[in-house]
Amino acid sequence: ALPICIRRLKDLPSRPTLFTSLGDPFGRVTKRLPRCFRVASALSDASFLTGMGYLARQLRASGSKNVVLIPNGCCQVRFSSQPSAPFGQPEFDVAFVGSRIRSWNPLRMGRKRVKLVEAFTKRYGRRFGLFGNGWNGNPAWQGPIPYAAQQDAYRRSAVALGGMPHMFQDYYTSDRVFIAVASGIPFVDHWVRGVDGIHEPG
Repeated sequence: ALPICIRRLKDLPSRPTLFTSLGDPFGRVTKRLPRCFRVASALSDASFLTGMGYLARQLRASGSKNVVLIPNGCCQVRFSSQPSAPFGQPEFDVAFVGSRIRSWNPLRMGRKRVKLVEAFTKRYGRRFGLFGNGWNGNPAWQGPIPYAAQQDAYRRSAVALGGMPHMFQDYYTSDRVFIAVASGIPFVDHWVRGVDGIHEPG
């Protein structure tokens, strides 16, 4: 039914330009790209992705012709793009914003994120500011935080820590990276192929 609907749209007298957009990362083995998206992408004039590499190759193999990188970003209305004003001694040495993700699969980000948080908790103790859902029992946990308040958490710390361990999708980065960078606090994250071509030092 989906291919028929898309073809009918393309056959309209106005000849609309059709595109698909994919904002989330998808894996090679787990959380695979949905078939319906592959079909829609192959019939569209362009497909915009927040990551490339194997994901773009999968789409091209399924018939997609015009695959375009459109990185995530952050809203400058909700999040300031200006560094915060200098203030006294930070409350935390390192801050991390992200919920605990439960997953049975040892290759998934959830387990790696838990190990990352455990390592930073062990190293920094209460000087580690941990924000998000599901970290009950961790002594560094500051509780959940509203999406729009992330920069406030980062600005309470000397360093902001990213949380996408071992992301294999080229160029992919969460919008949280841009939110953290826009806070003006030094930001540290895992290396992802291609991201250094989007972000430049400073």
